[in-house]
Amino acid sequence: ARANGLNWITEAGSNVPYDDIDRLDSASFLLRYAPELRPGAYVGHVNTPGIRQPLDEDTLREIYNQPLPVQAVKKWVHRLGGVVAHTHPLSPPHPLHWMGATEFFSDAVMNDCADLFDVDSRATEWLWFMALNLGNRVGVSGSIDSALGRVRTLSPGDRRIYCHAKEFNYPALVEALRKGKTFAINGSAIFPFFQIDGHEPGD
Repeated sequence: ARANGLNWITEAGSNVPYDDIDRLDSASFLLRYAPELRPGAYVGHVNTPGIRQPLDEDTLREIYNQPLPVQAVKKWVHRLGGVVAHTHPLSPPHPLHWMGATEFFSDAVMNDCADLFDVDSRATEWLWFMALNLGNRVGVSGSIDSALGRVRTLSPGDRRIYCHAKEFNYPALVEALRKGKTFAINGSAIFPFFQIDGHEPGD
Protein backbone atom coordinates (compact mmCIF):
# COMPACT_ATOMS: atom_id res chain seq x y z
CA ALA A 1 0.00 0.00 0.00
CA ARG A 2 2.78 2.44 0.89
CA ALA A 3 4.67 1.54 -2.30
CA ASN A 4 1.54 2.40 -4.31
CA GLY A 5 1.31 5.81 -2.69
CA LEU A 6 -1.54 5.20 -0.25
CA ASN A 7 -1.78 7.03 3.06
CA TRP A 8 -4.19 4.58 4.69
CA ILE A 9 -5.77 1.20 4.13
CA THR A 10 -8.16 -1.11 5.94
CA GLU A 11 -7.81 -4.87 6.21
CA ALA A 12 -11.17 -6.62 6.07
CA GLY A 13 -10.60 -10.02 7.62
CA SER A 14 -7.85 -12.58 7.18
CA ASN A 15 -8.30 -14.24 10.56
CA VAL A 16 -5.08 -12.91 12.03
CA PRO A 17 -4.69 -11.07 15.36
CA TYR A 18 -5.52 -7.36 15.14
CA ASP A 19 -4.65 -6.23 18.64
CA ASP A 20 -1.48 -4.43 17.53
CA ILE A 21 -2.26 -3.75 13.88
CA ASP A 22 -1.34 -0.08 14.35
CA ARG A 23 2.32 -1.02 14.93
CA LEU A 24 2.70 -0.66 11.16
CA ASP A 25 1.62 3.00 11.25
CA SER A 26 3.97 5.80 10.34
CA ALA A 27 3.65 9.59 10.26
CA SER A 28 2.12 9.35 6.78
CA PHE A 29 0.45 5.91 6.77
CA LEU A 30 -2.33 4.19 8.76
CA LEU A 31 -3.38 0.52 8.71
CA ARG A 32 -6.65 -0.41 10.41
CA TYR A 33 -8.97 -3.39 10.69
CA ALA A 34 -12.47 -2.99 9.16
CA PRO A 35 -14.31 -6.32 9.51
CA GLU A 36 -16.09 -7.58 6.41
CA LEU A 37 -19.54 -8.96 7.22
CA ARG A 38 -21.35 -11.45 5.01
CA PRO A 39 -25.04 -11.42 5.98
CA GLY A 40 -26.28 -13.93 3.42
CA ALA A 41 -27.55 -14.78 -0.02
CA TYR A 42 -28.41 -11.81 -2.27
CA VAL A 43 -27.36 -9.38 0.44
CA GLY A 44 -23.67 -9.29 -0.37
CA HIS A 45 -20.69 -8.28 1.71
CA VAL A 46 -20.20 -5.08 3.67
CA ASN A 47 -17.08 -3.54 5.19
CA THR A 48 -17.24 -1.69 8.48
CA PRO A 49 -14.50 0.97 8.84
CA GLY A 50 -14.38 2.59 12.25
CA ILE A 51 -15.20 -0.36 14.50
CA ARG A 52 -12.27 -1.98 16.25
CA GLN A 53 -13.53 -5.53 16.83
CA PRO A 54 -16.07 -7.74 15.04
CA LEU A 55 -19.60 -8.00 16.41
CA ASP A 56 -20.14 -11.07 18.58
CA GLU A 57 -21.78 -14.16 17.11
CA ASP A 58 -25.10 -13.74 18.95
CA THR A 59 -25.48 -10.17 17.72
CA LEU A 60 -24.58 -11.18 14.16
CA ARG A 61 -27.11 -14.01 14.25
CA GLU A 62 -29.81 -11.57 15.35
CA ILE A 63 -28.82 -9.05 12.65
CA TYR A 64 -28.59 -11.61 9.85
CA ASN A 65 -32.07 -12.88 10.70
CA GLN A 66 -33.63 -9.54 9.70
CA PRO A 67 -35.45 -9.19 6.34
CA LEU A 68 -32.99 -6.47 5.22
CA PRO A 69 -29.86 -7.23 7.23
CA VAL A 70 -27.70 -4.39 5.89
CA GLN A 71 -30.09 -1.89 7.46
CA ALA A 72 -29.72 -3.74 10.78
CA VAL A 73 -25.92 -3.89 10.35
CA LYS A 74 -25.86 -0.14 9.80
CA LYS A 75 -27.71 0.56 13.06
CA TRP A 76 -25.27 -1.55 15.07
CA VAL A 77 -22.14 -0.28 13.33
CA HIS A 78 -23.23 3.35 13.76
CA ARG A 79 -23.64 2.73 17.50
CA LEU A 80 -20.04 1.51 17.55
CA GLY A 81 -18.79 4.61 15.71
CA GLY A 82 -18.26 2.99 12.32
CA VAL A 83 -19.63 3.21 8.80
CA VAL A 84 -20.95 0.56 6.40
CA ALA A 85 -19.78 0.09 2.81
CA HIS A 86 -21.20 -2.34 0.24
CA THR A 87 -18.07 -4.00 -1.08
CA HIS A 88 -17.62 -5.68 -4.51
CA PRO A 89 -21.42 -5.71 -4.95
CA LEU A 90 -21.43 -7.32 -8.41
CA SER A 91 -18.27 -9.38 -8.35
CA PRO A 92 -17.21 -11.98 -8.92
CA PRO A 93 -20.02 -12.26 -11.48
CA HIS A 94 -20.58 -16.03 -11.31
CA PRO A 95 -21.67 -16.62 -7.66
CA LEU A 96 -24.99 -14.79 -7.61
CA HIS A 97 -25.34 -15.19 -3.85
CA TRP A 98 -22.45 -12.75 -3.32
CA MET A 99 -24.21 -9.92 -5.08
CA GLY A 100 -25.02 -7.02 -2.81
CA ALA A 101 -27.02 -5.32 -5.54
CA THR A 102 -30.26 -7.06 -4.57
CA GLU A 103 -30.63 -5.58 -1.09
CA PHE A 104 -29.10 -2.32 -2.29
CA PHE A 105 -32.10 -1.84 -4.61
CA SER A 106 -34.53 -2.35 -1.70
CA ASP A 107 -32.53 -0.10 0.63
CA ALA A 108 -32.38 2.64 -2.02
CA VAL A 109 -36.16 2.60 -2.53
CA MET A 110 -36.64 2.78 1.27
CA ASN A 111 -34.06 5.58 1.53
CA ASP A 112 -32.02 3.55 4.04
CA CYS A 113 -28.79 2.64 2.24
CA ALA A 114 -25.37 1.81 3.59
CA ASP A 115 -23.07 4.81 4.01
CA LEU A 116 -20.83 3.90 1.06
CA PHE A 117 -21.01 1.87 -2.14
CA ASP A 118 -18.06 0.41 -4.05
CA VAL A 119 -17.88 1.57 -7.66
CA ASP A 120 -15.63 -0.81 -9.54
CA SER A 121 -17.29 -1.02 -12.97
CA ARG A 122 -19.77 0.76 -15.23
CA ALA A 123 -22.55 -1.46 -13.82
CA THR A 124 -21.85 -0.53 -10.19
CA GLU A 125 -21.57 3.11 -11.23
CA TRP A 126 -25.10 2.90 -12.64
CA LEU A 127 -26.34 1.33 -9.39
CA TRP A 128 -24.73 4.11 -7.36
CA PHE A 129 -26.31 6.79 -9.58
CA MET A 130 -29.69 5.03 -9.21
CA ALA A 131 -29.44 5.33 -5.41
CA LEU A 132 -28.39 8.98 -5.64
CA ASN A 133 -31.21 9.79 -8.06
CA LEU A 134 -33.68 8.33 -5.54
CA GLY A 135 -32.47 10.88 -3.00
CA ASN A 136 -30.07 8.71 -1.00
CA ARG A 137 -26.86 10.10 0.47
CA VAL A 138 -24.38 7.33 -0.37
CA GLY A 139 -20.68 8.05 -0.61
CA VAL A 140 -18.48 6.32 -3.15
CA SER A 141 -15.96 3.74 -1.99
CA GLY A 142 -13.47 1.59 -3.85
CA SER A 143 -12.16 -1.50 -2.12
CA ILE A 144 -10.11 -3.97 -4.11
CA ASP A 145 -10.79 -7.31 -2.36
CA SER A 146 -7.07 -7.96 -2.64
CA ALA A 147 -5.79 -11.31 -1.37
CA LEU A 148 -2.08 -11.93 -1.57
CA GLY A 149 -2.66 -15.70 -1.63
CA ARG A 150 -4.47 -15.53 -4.99
CA VAL A 151 -2.74 -15.84 -8.33
CA ARG A 152 -4.76 -13.00 -9.82
CA THR A 153 -5.64 -10.14 -7.53
CA LEU A 154 -5.59 -6.38 -7.61
CA SER A 155 -2.91 -4.56 -5.67
CA PRO A 156 -3.70 -1.99 -3.00
CA GLY A 157 -4.19 1.31 -4.81
CA ASP A 158 -5.32 -0.12 -8.16
CA ARG A 159 -8.69 1.31 -7.12
CA ARG A 160 -8.62 4.01 -4.49
CA ILE A 161 -10.67 6.66 -2.86
CA TYR A 162 -9.58 10.08 -1.78
CA CYS A 163 -11.10 11.06 1.52
CA HIS A 164 -11.16 14.71 2.59
CA ALA A 165 -10.63 14.53 6.36
CA LYS A 166 -10.00 17.50 8.63
CA GLU A 167 -6.79 15.91 9.91
CA PHE A 168 -4.78 12.77 9.34
CA ASN A 169 -6.03 10.28 11.88
CA TYR A 170 -8.41 7.34 11.68
CA PRO A 171 -11.42 8.89 13.50
CA ALA A 172 -11.25 11.91 11.17
CA LEU A 173 -11.06 9.62 8.12
CA VAL A 174 -14.07 7.61 9.30
CA GLU A 175 -16.03 10.83 9.89
CA ALA A 176 -15.20 11.98 6.34
CA LEU A 177 -16.40 8.60 5.02
CA ARG A 178 -19.63 9.01 6.99
CA LYS A 179 -20.19 12.43 5.40
CA GLY A 180 -19.46 11.14 1.88
CA LYS A 181 -16.40 13.33 1.40
CA THR A 182 -14.86 10.82 -0.99
CA PHE A 183 -13.77 10.61 -4.60
CA ALA A 184 -13.01 7.30 -6.33
CA ILE A 185 -10.53 6.63 -9.13
CA ASN A 186 -8.44 3.86 -10.61
CA GLY A 187 -4.86 4.74 -11.36
CA SER A 188 -2.30 7.13 -10.02
CA ALA A 189 -2.50 10.02 -7.61
CA ILE A 190 -4.59 13.10 -8.33
CA PHE A 191 -5.90 15.88 -6.14
CA PRO A 192 -9.65 16.00 -6.85
CA PHE A 193 -11.09 18.13 -4.07
CA PHE A 194 -12.68 21.39 -5.09
CA GLN A 195 -15.54 23.65 -4.07
CA ILE A 196 -18.56 24.95 -5.96
CA ASP A 197 -20.18 27.95 -4.26
CA GLY A 198 -18.39 26.96 -1.06
CA HIS A 199 -19.55 23.32 -1.17
CA GLU A 200 -17.36 20.24 -1.62
CA PRO A 201 -18.10 16.55 -2.35
CA GLY A 202 -20.41 15.13 0.32
CA ASP A 203 -22.09 18.44 1.22
